[in-house]
Amino acid sequence: MEENNQENNEKKPEDNLQEKDVQEKPENNETQKENKEQAEEEPTIENKESEAPKKMKLKKTTMWKTVSAALLILLVASIYTGGFSSMGSEDSKTVQATGDSIILLNDKRCSTCDTSGLKAQLETVFPEAEFTEIDYNEEQGKEIYEENELSTLPAVLFTGSVKDREGYSNIEQYLEEKGDYLSLKIGATFDPEAEICNNEIDDDGNGDIDCEDESCKSQWQCMEKKEKPEVEVFVMSHCPYGTQIEKGIIPVMETLGGKADIQIKFCDYAMHGEKELDEQLQQYCIQEEQEDKFLDYLKCFLEEGKSEECIEDAEIDKTKLNTCIGIIDAKYKVSDNFEDKSTYKGQFPTFNVFKEEVDDYGIRGSPALVINGVTASAGRDPASLLDAVCTGFKNPPEECEEELSSETPSPGFGFETTDASASGGCGA
Repeated sequence: MEENNQENNEKKPEDNLQEKDVQEKPENNETQKENKEQAEEEPTIENKESEAPKKMKLKKTTMWKTVSAALLILLVASIYTGGFSSMGSEDSKTVQATGDSIILLNDKRCSTCDTSGLKAQLETVFPEAEFTEIDYNEEQGKEIYEENELSTLPAVLFTGSVKDREGYSNIEQYLEEKGDYLSLKIGATFDPEAEICNNEIDDDGNGDIDCEDESCKSQWQCMEKKEKPEVEVFVMSHCPYGTQIEKGIIPVMETLGGKADIQIKFCDYAMHGEKELDEQLQQYCIQEEQEDKFLDYLKCFLEEGKSEECIEDAEIDKTKLNTCIGIIDAKYKVSDNFEDKSTYKGQFPTFNVFKEEVDDYGIRGSPALVINGVTASAGRDPASLLDAVCTGFKNPPEECEEELSSETPSPGFGFETTDASASGGCGA
C-alpha cells in the first residue's frame, strides 16, 4: 500500500519505465501451457508501445520494485558477460565482488518496501558481499539517512571497493554517489519524514494524525468510509497479473462475506484474444445471475483455466448462463466489435461491459483496485488486500483482524506463491 503522499520531484531515467505488456499468441493447443510461461516474464526497460492502446506510467508504490528488478537483470547480465571483467581480454575472468558490503536501509512503517526479494537477487549478483539491514527508525538509520542526504527509501548503499572493480564503468550508470556511499538507483519513493496516512501516528510532528493532516487529504486511504465498502477489482481474465490479484482477493471475499461488496470487473479491452472475451462474458453472467456459485467457479478456473470443466464442477446452470451471455453480448456488441477492427483500441478488441467505470476511474490495464470509488494501491497477497479493503469501513468488523496469508500468489494459473514483487501488469 502506498504509505505517503510525498513524491520525489527529481526526474530520473527510470521514471519513464513502463509496465511490461502481456500478450498471448493466437489460441491453439498449447494455449494453457503458454499462460503459465507468460507468468515467468520479467518487466523490461524497453516499452512495447505497439502492444498497448495507450501509455501508463508505473504507480509510485510499485515503481521501485519494478525498476530494481530491471536493474538487477542488467547487473546480472553485466557480470556474466564480463561487466566485472577487464574489457577486451579474451581470457579475462569474472571478478567477484568480494570484500564489499551492502547496506539495505529501510523503514518498517512502509508496507510496500519489502526488500527480501531484492536482497535475494543482490546475493546472486554479489555472493561474497556482506549485507547489513538497518531500519530508519533506529538511531543509526536516521544518521545514515540524514548525513548522506538521502530523500527516499528503501536505499541500497554500496561500501568498500566497488569503484575499483574492473568493468565498474559498465554499472556506473546504475549507481549514484550519496555521501560516503554509492546508491543503487531503484526508483524508491517512500519519504520517511512525511505523514503516513493510516498508521495512527503523527509522523511529521505537526500535531495532525493520518487523514487529519492536510498532506493526506488527497490520499486513497482517506477516502469516504462506508458501512459496507464497495470494492471493484479490474482484470483481464487471462492476464497473469489479473489472475494473481484474483487469487489474493478470494480469501478476502471469503473472510468478509457479505460485509463488503467485492466484485470482479473487466478492463475495456482484451489482450488475449477471443477466448478472453468469451471468458469475461461467462464470468460476468455467473457473477450476476448465479452469484452463490461464482467463487467456486473462479477458484476452479484459476487453477488451470479450464472453463468447461469448471462449469460442470461448480454446477452452473448452462441454460441460464447461455441466455445471459447472448443478451450481454448483443447489448455491448462484444462479438460484433471483435469482428470489426475499426472498433479496436490499438490492436486489441474492446470489451465495453464496464466501460463507464473504466473511464470514470481511469483504468488502463490489469489489474487495478478501486475501493469506495477511489483507485487504491495494495500488494496482491491476501493480507495486504484485506488491510486495503478494511480501510474502507466506517467501523471495521472483527474479520479485519484475521491473519490471512502474506505470501504473494504467483502470476498466471495455479495456486503457487512467489517471492518476486507483485508489480507486473497487462496493458499500457
